[in-house]
Amino acid sequence: MTYRDQFPDFPTSDLPGILPGFADSSWRNDVCPSFTSEALGLVLWVDFADPMRREFPEWDRYRVTSEENSIVDLMSSNDFAAVVVFVSEHIATLPAARLNDWYESSVGYRPQVDCPDMPDADLRHLCRCFLRAATEAMESRR
Repeated sequence: MTYRDQFPDFPTSDLPGILPGFADSSWRNDVCPSFTSEALGLVLWVDFADPMRREFPEWDRYRVTSEENSIVDLMSSNDFAAVVVFVSEHIATLPAARLNDWYESSVGYRPQVDCPDMPDADLRHLCRCFLRAATEAMESRR
C-alpha cells in the first residue's frame, strides 16, 4: 500500500519527496501520509500544503515522531528544510550499526563492510553528506 492508495485525495505535488532510507508507511486511519525509516527509528508525517485541508489545520505540515511512539512529535515545522536538519542532527547521535543499516537501505551497501577501518565519525559525516546531497537532488527535480 502507498499513500496514493491510502490517501487518494492527497496531491502528489504536496509531497516534497521521500528522504533516503524512508519507506511509505501510510495508513488510511492516520491523519496524513507517513514515511518510516526503521534504521533511523523515525516516522515523517507529511500533511496537506493547504492548512484548511488538514484534519488539524493548526498543526505544522511536517512532523517527525519516533517509530516507537508516533503520538509525541520530536519536531514539527512547515519548512521541509527544518526536517532535513533534524534528521541530519539525529544521524549524528546514532550508533554505527544503525547508520550502516540506514545507508544500506538508501544506497545498497554498508560502508564499514567495504571500509572496515572507517572510523564512526567518518561514517556519520558520510551519512550526513549523503542526506544533504540526496535532498538537494530531490529539490532540483521539483
